Amino acid sequence: IRQYLTDTAREFRIDRHISYGIRILEANWSSAEHAWTLRAERDADGGEQVFRCRFLVMGTGYFDQDAGHNPAIDGLERFDGPVIHPQHWPENMNCAGKRVLVIGSGATAVTLVPALAGQGARVTMLQRSPGFLLSLPSRDVVSQMLSRFLPRKWVFGFARLANVAMGDWIYRASRRWPGLVRKLMLSLVRVQLKGAADARDFEPRYQPWDERLCVVSDGDLFAAVRAGQANVVTDEIAGFATGRVLLKSGRNVETDIVVTATGLKLQAFGGIRVTVDGNAYRPGDHMSYKGVLLENLPNLAWMFGYINHAW
Repeated sequence: IRQYLTDTAREFRIDRHISYGIRILEANWSSAEHAWTLRAERDADGGEQVFRCRFLVMGTGYFDQDAGHNPAIDGLERFDGPVIHPQHWPENMNCAGKRVLVIGSGATAVTLVPALAGQGARVTMLQRSPGFLLSLPSRDVVSQMLSRFLPRKWVFGFARLANVAMGDWIYRASRRWPGLVRKLMLSLVRVQLKGAADARDFEPRYQPWDERLCVVSDGDLFAAVRAGQANVVTDEIAGFATGRVLLKSGRNVETDIVVTATGLKLQAFGGIRVTVDGNAYRPGDHMSYKGVLLENLPNLAWMFGYINHAW
């Protein structure tokens, strides 16, 4: 994803308009001046920098980029190996030949497990409850075929419409015929597993799209399970000891490394302190209009993104 952003910015010469290494600390709107004043800090020398603008667009997302969500896990301090949150993954971490426990079952865990297995780790994904998983190809074969005969712009436009329509259809079908969609999704999972794991570890307690649906790229998670490089355990943590995690069912899972894929913290405006005429603005106390504009916040747009299918 980062490479795609870098290449696109270079191709359209956006990169020459980007200032790196600057942390925005405060943004204040002045009704008298009809302008925003931003106070920033340079990472290199800690010096202050001031920006002024008529209109401010926040492309900061809604996650805290500095710290992930780390819920209290009983007895984790007694584990004697590395404990890693994916948001701060060590560059020199080598998991080959190691036993890795990934706590969580969301998009991060579903992505990490096959990647770690591909590096030669023996991976266990520990989840309190299963989520819906849908295997999709990473390459659009239809678009690749059409691009041989049609202009790329047409092909990309068609691909976007097709993906949006498919995502919309799956969501609407899940809400209208939840039982039918549930049976279909679980049958597809069983086909992918081919008896290599207990299907009950992949059967959610809820209906499709009552919670988020996770996409498995090219079925890589299921491939890792079939190959014996990864397994999925549904249980709750009772505590930790040297080299293992203790589960409430009485089982023990031996591990060398614990990865806490426990999610991210929500944060508005990337942690920037926003004020209007000197008064602190609390976005949680105001209404949002179409996920872009905010009540009583002049000349500011916040790119929140989609509620689902953000990708």
